Amino acid sequence: MFAGWFRLVATTAEMTNAALRTGEALTAADRVIRSRSKTIADACSDPISADYAELGRFIPEKMAAAGRAASDVMTESMAIWTDSQRQWRRAGYAMPYELALRAMSLYPIALKPFHATVTTNDRRLRRKR
Repeated sequence: MFAGWFRLVATTAEMTNAALRTGEALTAADRVIRSRSKTIADACSDPISADYAELGRFIPEKMAAAGRAASDVMTESMAIWTDSQRQWRRAGYAMPYELALRAMSLYPIALKPFHATVTTNDRRLRRKR
């Protein structure tokens, strides 16, 4: 009985942490977008002295973060599915609340690569100025 409550509390803490990281990522993304918009405007007005290293990061880093998120979410989804099948065979039923709690863990897993990328870019771009 207590194990279920402990999992619920742990999941609640994990989701609270994910909400805080989401806010941090959104704030960092705003600063990165503003900085990169200026980089694009500068490149349009003076293509000779444009920051091509920065311009070249735009798409590859987004693709890398999306790939990591998809891979990590798929790995955890398969683990959830496998565990639920084992539990079904062993106990004759699946614990729906446990599946729901584990499914809630997919958001923080998906957020992690995007948060890491955008906060790293934010720190790098702020040092650059």
